[in-house]
Amino acid sequence: MSPSTHSVLLFLAKVLAVYVVWYVVYDLWLLPDGRLDAWLSQHVAGVSGTLLSGVGHDASALGRSVTMPGISGVRVADGCNGLATIGLFVGFVVAYPGRF
Repeated sequence: MSPSTHSVLLFLAKVLAVYVVWYVVYDLWLLPDGRLDAWLSQHVAGVSGTLLSGVGHDASALGRSVTMPGISGVRVADGCNGLATIGLFVGFVVAYPGRF
């Protein structure tokens, strides 16, 4: 087996291992509990409202919702808070070859 094939297979094995750990921790423990998703969704809405206000819009955030006058607003749902994407990104960073 060539060194490049070995590197690719090692990378894929690491990605798969991190995915399995992420699945067990997130989908089977954190997601049903709901506290982490609720906390993150509220903070994503708060930061979004602050950023919109910072660029000159009359925006406000209350809980998971970001509103502006004349617009019904946006509610940050659990699946849209970026947590799954963060887990996937961390998996690829951990699996990338090189020093830890």
